[in-house]
Amino acid sequence: MSGFINPYNFIPLKGSPKRENRRESDNQEKFTGVIEYSVLSKTRLFIPNTSNSKVFQFNISMNDVDGCNDDEKKSKIKEIKEKHKTYDFYSYTDLLNVKEDCSDKFQMPVIPGSEIRGMLRSYYEVLTNSCLSVMEEDAILSRRMIETFEPGLIGKDENGNFSLYKAKDYLWRTKGTNNREDELNWRDSYYRRKCYKQDAEDLKEGHKVYFEIGERPTEKLGKTPKGKPLAKNVSGKKDNNNDNQLEGYIIKGEDGPVLGNKGEKHCAHIFKPIGNSIKENVDISVLKLVLNEYKKYSEQGDDKKQNYAYKEYAEQLEIFEKDKEWEFFPVYYNIIENSPNYVMLSPACITREIYQNNMKKLAGKFCSCDNKEKLCPACSLFGTVQKDFAYSSKIRFTDLECKIENKKETTINEDDIIKNCYDKIITLPEMSSPKITSTEFYMKRPSDDAVFWTWDYYISANGEVIPLEKPELNGRKFYWHNLKDNIPENIPKTIRNITVRPLKKNVKFTGKLYFKNITGDELMSLYWLLNCGENEGLEDKKHGYKLGSAKPLGFGSIAINVDNVFLRKVNMADNTIKIKEEPIKEELDQNKDVWGERFFRSVNRTRTRDIISDFNEMTKFNIFSKTGTEEDIVYPRTENQTNGTEGFQWFVNNRYICDNNNNRRSPSPGKGKRNKLHFKEYMQPMQAKLKFTTGQGQRRN
Repeated sequence: MSGFINPYNFIPLKGSPKRENRRESDNQEKFTGVIEYSVLSKTRLFIPNTSNSKVFQFNISMNDVDGCNDDEKKSKIKEIKEKHKTYDFYSYTDLLNVKEDCSDKFQMPVIPGSEIRGMLRSYYEVLTNSCLSVMEEDAILSRRMIETFEPGLIGKDENGNFSLYKAKDYLWRTKGTNNREDELNWRDSYYRRKCYKQDAEDLKEGHKVYFEIGERPTEKLGKTPKGKPLAKNVSGKKDNNNDNQLEGYIIKGEDGPVLGNKGEKHCAHIFKPIGNSIKENVDISVLKLVLNEYKKYSEQGDDKKQNYAYKEYAEQLEIFEKDKEWEFFPVYYNIIENSPNYVMLSPACITREIYQNNMKKLAGKFCSCDNKEKLCPACSLFGTVQKDFAYSSKIRFTDLECKIENKKETTINEDDIIKNCYDKIITLPEMSSPKITSTEFYMKRPSDDAVFWTWDYYISANGEVIPLEKPELNGRKFYWHNLKDNIPENIPKTIRNITVRPLKKNVKFTGKLYFKNITGDELMSLYWLLNCGENEGLEDKKHGYKLGSAKPLGFGSIAINVDNVFLRKVNMADNTIKIKEEPIKEELDQNKDVWGERFFRSVNRTRTRDIISDFNEMTKFNIFSKTGTEEDIVYPRTENQTNGTEGFQWFVNNRYICDNNNNRRSPSPGKGKRNKLHFKEYMQPMQAKLKFTTGQGQRRN
């Protein structure tokens, strides 16, 4: 579990953004002009040309689809060839209608101005303690948990208020799909059969049914939960002559995954209400959020969007809300200990928790600016677009052109020089979007006594579940530089990873940044930023930034340096407007350290030196170099796991159950209790290695 450095960490959020009245700067002297600067790739660099995702031909061998039989291998190979994407580096060439293999065709590489703009804005936000402009403030926070939810029923009174009732869970199994006759044989060989009525019009999710208690069969039940009573002679109509009939509400759930000869869900459930309500005035909006999350995760292709997970359940829930005669609706619930007002609802027994805290609450004062007259420094300079207003940018970035240099051999033509900018075509390990559900990384440890935590509660060392009013983010995410660039060769192609042709290191680009009506402090801050706070030349920079794709894999480290700065002067002479560009780089060089720090001090509500220090740490090229050895900068991986494969394994192993005998095991869904959960390791901002938890149970040394 140790011996590596995670590719990313966080710069802590400190204080709050300084949002000044925009009109206060109207009386200050303003400057207009252009900054010319250069960029040098320190590692491989990749920015995709998305006009075509099939630019390179490739072959798939039988070895790439191990674990499948021959027929499955052929089908898998065909699927990979159709869906695996290949991209060339960004250029002005439109590859949309290109059908042939482009492996031997090389285009002049270009860095889009939008890429450099977004990168510099994120660093500027760090230095100026500005708002979190790219945060999805309305994003729902959730995560899959191990604890099974309890069967229950939502009750509704005549005023439309909802209450929660306990329920008794009865299993119902039939002889096959759309067959109402009871199934009396529950042998293992029947486990793959879908044995309850799925699409009957008269028995949908949540409908009231009448049934009798059945006797449990004596033969082996396979994986059927022990102890649950069975339902038989299920009907949608009441038999007034049958005193043995009970009333309940059907809940079908979703098909389970097929694993070998077993796996598909083979029972429906019928929930019968028990006693009085256990919770009044229940908010069922959380149930709708869970359903929306399941819908989102189901929408992986156009063919699945019409039949997303729990579609029928969601439709029936909506009818239940409006139907005055419909008294109960089945649900699974969980009430957090020590927080009786916290009720989680779900259509499934093993499910995702939806948290009450959202990103907007977590961001707090660092939420995006919402007042056009009071903007943080980054929004004031780079501009912002919000729901209710927009504020235009004062700066404009041109695309960066590749600087072709031929110092040694003048006979080499330009095509060969362009070709020499490119590295070999490589398949990247599978990557995905940030997993903010990994709270051991993205969230501050809420207490020294906490051994496990979510966005709504934490678990103490003695097993108490303690609600959290205001959890804290670890900070602004950034990626360490990794000049080692240790992407493994021959990674198998799948439908989830991509093949790319990156640029080599030491490829140079030049670009321009135009500015209009900015203050002297803003000009100095831009000059400081584009030099990364250094006086060294481009090739000698000790600090730099991360740009483009595959940053966690070591791609995208760049050095950046200002070449020239010109102020635009407009004069009237002989009834003619004359525009003059006045060079001021030498003057800026003499004052940049003083002016730059003065500006950062003026906009920060915390100690400027702390922010500069954090900034220098995150931008240092050789931060992890040691005499004789270098530690790997890779995503967390288990001891026997190779880089770039099955990245989920470490995260599964990082969460474990500690029982009363201090025995640890992986917390499989549905096995174990919430209050016994632990993290093995977690992250502290600006520290490279992960930290171990302390508390009950045996710990790693």
